Amino acid sequence: VPSRRNHKALDMLNIIARGACVAFPTVALLAHDRALGPLTAVVDGASMHPTFNRDGPAFRDRILLNRLYRQLDRGDVVVLRSPSPKEGDQLLIKRIVGLEGDRVALQSGGECVVPSGQVWVEGDNKVVSRDSRRFGPVDLSLVEARVALKIWPLQNFGAIGNVGSAAEQPPARQSVSDLLAAVGAVSRV
Repeated sequence: VPSRRNHKALDMLNIIARGACVAFPTVALLAHDRALGPLTAVVDGASMHPTFNRDGPAFRDRILLNRLYRQLDRGDVVVLRSPSPKEGDQLLIKRIVGLEGDRVALQSGGECVVPSGQVWVEGDNKVVSRDSRRFGPVDLSLVEARVALKIWPLQNFGAIGNVGSAAEQPPARQSVSDLLAAVGAVSRV
């Protein structure tokens, strides 16, 4: 039969263990924020509608970021620093529609080959998005994170679909209009 003293010791160990279960993740998140930046972000604006903020500006989506991604694929949604000097360090959220070596159709009727070390990004809402159609290919060093999950509002919780990954189509056959059609199909699901 455990003594009263042993009971108190077990109770104390239980309290310490529970406290550690709460404290460790909190400290890990704070350390991550200081070392790599925040794990989450709030999506402002309509440039990625209907993928994000489909319930209107009063219900902005919150996303979970993956800052330790290994590679980027066509269709990934990323957070990047604006390449425009006028916008300073403003963060943008866009979908990758072209990787280095890909040919991307331009609005003017021509095409652009994405240079080495760069990506072509566009918003899902083409009418309002400021993206590579305006400022050209983006250096990979400006990409801060890949979007992993939509975490708020809860009814929209889930993974962000990767539309047009490299495994689905070879770059030479990938066109912006194909990607736009695929993005529209995913958004309506």
